[in-house]
Amino acid sequence: MNLTPGGNAPLIAQDLRVRVISGGPVDASAFRLFADGKVRGDSDMVFYGQPRNEDGSISFSAEGTNSVFTVDLSRLKPDVQKVAFTVTCDGSHTVSSLNHLSIQIESGNTSLISGQVELSGRQEAALILGEVYRRNGDWKFRFIAQGFNGGLKPLAEYYGVNVADEPAPVTPPPAPPAPPKVSLSKVSLTKEKPAISLAKKDNFGEIRINLNWHRGSGSGGLLGGMFGSNKAIDLDLGAFVELADGYKSVVQALGNAFGNYHSEPYVQLQG
Repeated sequence: MNLTPGGNAPLIAQDLRVRVISGGPVDASAFRLFADGKVRGDSDMVFYGQPRNEDGSISFSAEGTNSVFTVDLSRLKPDVQKVAFTVTCDGSHTVSSLNHLSIQIESGNTSLISGQVELSGRQEAALILGEVYRRNGDWKFRFIAQGFNGGLKPLAEYYGVNVADEPAPVTPPPAPPAPPKVSLSKVSLTKEKPAISLAKKDNFGEIRINLNWHRGSGSGGLLGGMFGSNKAIDLDLGAFVELADGYKSVVQALGNAFGNYHSEPYVQLQG
């Protein structure tokens, strides 16, 4: 079913994929909204910096210039009234530079609803594409295509998200003559997050970690006989993954738990 702006249609499935199809790079976001049309906390915003909310009802993944939100309506809190889907352009670009922009609601391999945005002459940097909303106990989708002046920060603040200010750039200190050894017993993986950060970290789109080792020289005695250099070395690389919402998993060859780069847990074992 194709909708025009303002049109709506009932949703006949609980498990949905909301696909944002774009002719250029955009930042797509989903906002879980309550009766006042606002979020209640930072976990109600799902986007590239927070690809999954705390109850797993909404998750985000990128497929090239396209974005996909997986939405489980049955897991949304009873007082959630809407889930709004938005896009913002990078830098000084406007939506008219995208050449194509549409939103598609899918269930399984079936396209249920779609809406294509008319981009000609539009000067906005952001759009509210559409929303999934409750009406008399049932779920429906409304195609909106409403322009919004401003980038991702004012759009997030419009929905009530507390956005952290980006720190001013500082001159890096001179490199020390020799790097200190890292004490693994003192490494802290805790990240305080009083407000959500919209910053995109350079060179962190994909991180590759390789396991390399050197065979030690042989030694005499009992230990040398047990662990001598003539023994074959077989090491397995694994990763313990914990997402921002507390979801935990292990990526390892044992049990064919190789993970997935494009969806949870966003870590994949290769080779």
